[in-house]
Amino acid sequence: MGRKHDATHARIVREASRLFRERGTEDVGVEEVMDAAGLTRGGFYAHFKSKDALVAEAVSLGFEDGKTNLFGIPENEGAPWLEHAARRYLAESHIDAVGDGCIVAALGPEMARRKGLARNAFDRGLAEVIDGVRVRLGKELGGQKPGRAPALFASWVGALQAARLVRNRTAAVELLNAARRASLNT
Repeated sequence: MGRKHDATHARIVREASRLFRERGTEDVGVEEVMDAAGLTRGGFYAHFKSKDALVAEAVSLGFEDGKTNLFGIPENEGAPWLEHAARRYLAESHIDAVGDGCIVAALGPEMARRKGLARNAFDRGLAEVIDGVRVRLGKELGGQKPGRAPALFASWVGALQAARLVRNRTAAVELLNAARRASLNT
């Protein structure tokens, strides 16, 4: 395929990833995704075999964004990484940045009920993130201890989801702050 086709494909996936994180995969249709990408619905099948194929690519992109956010920081291991990553992930701005935020916090419950390509992409992406957390924790912070990395990441995701559910902004921010303090007290 040509560069124009590749750029168009990437634009569709980017818009789908944003929309799916904002509203879920069931509430966003193919026509809306194509419209957001500046295209007509008719061009969809030139890029994807099915909506599930689009969801799978959008989920993979969401994980790539997340890995860049968590692991693309100067501090790459141990306590400096943990402090920076916790501050970044558990930031108040992440409450509102649903479309550009963590794919796990946005789509996790929905993905638990899915099958097929999208679920496979989600499972693969989650395993990569948890492995990345394990590596970044290193020996210093118990990254090699079974369950340490999944528990840490799960606590961040849960805190973010809870903060998004709470209507009181002060309480929402306190949830994030409490999770950050707990993760730094290792």
